[in-house]
Amino acid sequence: MRIRFRTLHGTDTTRRAGATSVNDIRSTARPACRSAWLLALALACAPIASAQTPRLTGDQIVPDSAKAFVSVPQPSVFREAWKQTEMGRLFHDPVMDAFTKDLRRQIEERVAQTSARLGLKLNDLEGVASGEMAFALLQPEPRSRFAIAVLADVAGRDRQVTELQAKVREQMAGRGGKSKNESVEGYAFTVWTFPPTEENPSATTAYFCRHADWYVAGDHLPTLTGMLNRIDGRGNDVLAKSAAYRAVMAQSHSTVKGPLHARWFIEPFGFAESIREANLERERGRDKIKIVKEQGFGAIEGLGGVLSFGGDPFEATYHVHVYAPTDARVLAARMLDFPSEPKLAMPDWAPAGSAALLMANWNMRGAFEASKTLVDALSGSEVFEDALTDIHKDPNGLRVNLRDEIIAHLGTRVYVMTQHGKPITTQSEQRLIAFELTDAAKVEATMARALPRDPNVKQRKFGPFVVWEVLRKENVRQGATPGGFQGFRHNKGEPAAADPKNRPLFKNGAMAVAFGYAFQATDVEFLGKFLVGAANQAKLANDPDYQLVDAAILKLVPAQGEVMRHFVRTDMAIETDYELFRQGKMVDNESLLGQLLNHFLAPDEEGLKRKALIDGSKLPPFAQVRQYFQPGGARVIGTSDGWRIVGGLLARDQRRAARN
Repeated sequence: MRIRFRTLHGTDTTRRAGATSVNDIRSTARPACRSAWLLALALACAPIASAQTPRLTGDQIVPDSAKAFVSVPQPSVFREAWKQTEMGRLFHDPVMDAFTKDLRRQIEERVAQTSARLGLKLNDLEGVASGEMAFALLQPEPRSRFAIAVLADVAGRDRQVTELQAKVREQMAGRGGKSKNESVEGYAFTVWTFPPTEENPSATTAYFCRHADWYVAGDHLPTLTGMLNRIDGRGNDVLAKSAAYRAVMAQSHSTVKGPLHARWFIEPFGFAESIREANLERERGRDKIKIVKEQGFGAIEGLGGVLSFGGDPFEATYHVHVYAPTDARVLAARMLDFPSEPKLAMPDWAPAGSAALLMANWNMRGAFEASKTLVDALSGSEVFEDALTDIHKDPNGLRVNLRDEIIAHLGTRVYVMTQHGKPITTQSEQRLIAFELTDAAKVEATMARALPRDPNVKQRKFGPFVVWEVLRKENVRQGATPGGFQGFRHNKGEPAAADPKNRPLFKNGAMAVAFGYAFQATDVEFLGKFLVGAANQAKLANDPDYQLVDAAILKLVPAQGEVMRHFVRTDMAIETDYELFRQGKMVDNESLLGQLLNHFLAPDEEGLKRKALIDGSKLPPFAQVRQYFQPGGARVIGTSDGWRIVGGLLARDQRRAARN
């Protein structure tokens, strides 16, 4: 009898049953060899077994108290994919060299002033990481300064880690730091301490540790030791097990069809508090963050998502989820009521030349009523109903029952359109908001009766359209009432706001009723020209760029459950902000971005302008880089626990091919 068997090399050998081979003799003569061979086999198989064990990821190491988290699974892959995008090509264009070098210098100067002072640069970490690189922002204790933690998978990168440690040592010593080695809970840390400076009046400390396959750094020792314990399998209080994080990642991953290059997560209110403490801001009077959270917006427990480069249909695609369980929305958070439908309709009046258009379904009547508790809480007294009563009953006022004569006739559609005028000035951005009306004739009649009573409102005629110009005075605070209509305002003559934080969104606004909508715009000439030309102009719905973006989004998510949709031509949308940034005029910019920056970054002292965060004077003129800014868009889908946002940017080649 012969037995056939296959060797490890795939060759067949044959032996007769009962025959004794040389190997049999050796095995019998030296039984100890059998154990040695078994041991060798076990050692050879060990790497295979360990390779099958899933490696830890950053979200399994970072604590669940993280307020913000960013992870790049493969930094080198991320960089190469980024280079192939239009934005990647932009920053590698020689015309950007002067700015990118200067930007790098400015960022490094700012990093040198931060309390963390880790002495780590993104390029340094990328060079040392063989796997994931992650960053976390934490607030160890309420009202405490935020903490930073950085970690990188450095398996097989011993030489690179040694080189990085030498570079950090040189940089830290050059900044006046003093180092020592310290063992904490059995982990060997290099500790750098810095004396107080003008920017940081208290001494600061940075900690570094290489443990197992991970390199960790940060400025809060208990956070880092906790992370190291989790690497060793001790501790389950990790971000990956947080309900909000898990929901955000599950929803955002559900529509990913290409490679995943980065993921991120924010706990919004904790993040806002951390940023406030980082900027050493102290709210004068009421804590606005706390008020908004207590008004039910704490239901927004997390937001985040994933970013992908390459693939089809977009060159850069983002998948985001806002986690806000419906049953947790109470008080003012009931404003977050966005009815869904298969696909939002494009309005006929939207012009093809629009820079951007946001379409949304919103329960505006419900939002108006839900806003009452928020307005009262922010004001510190019950002003909401008082304001409505004054608008209705004041003999010298408008004499309008705002709730019954305006709000009751609001529909559920809202559109926000943006265009930009030339030449570029601080007032070039022109915005228009359209509110759907269920009875436009009644609203128009109410405005015609009431608005002439306001000395700051002027009637204008543009063809067949009546437009109401709302003039703003710099020395009077003119707050818009809930519902968005600037002309219907409650004014007690409060002194105002030279403070940029209190500047109105529409400085000299305009209002009109037309096409079944109430329109509100930044400028009366802009609104009048838009209304007169609406009937004969090319439609955005027929524009090739819009159709291309819309078709691309439909490839990612089907037309179902839509609550919002956004379209943008980034070249048109960004030009004004880009040129004003380049000219050093961003602090005076009245665009939406400029006003948001001024609101959040302006000093607390009234009348003081904020300082520019970055000097953009070395940027090339926008005309030299316009080709890198391509159209994009997004769709927002309502879910049982919040909203999923999917969108992206087209590549230049995709746009050109589609047009051809």
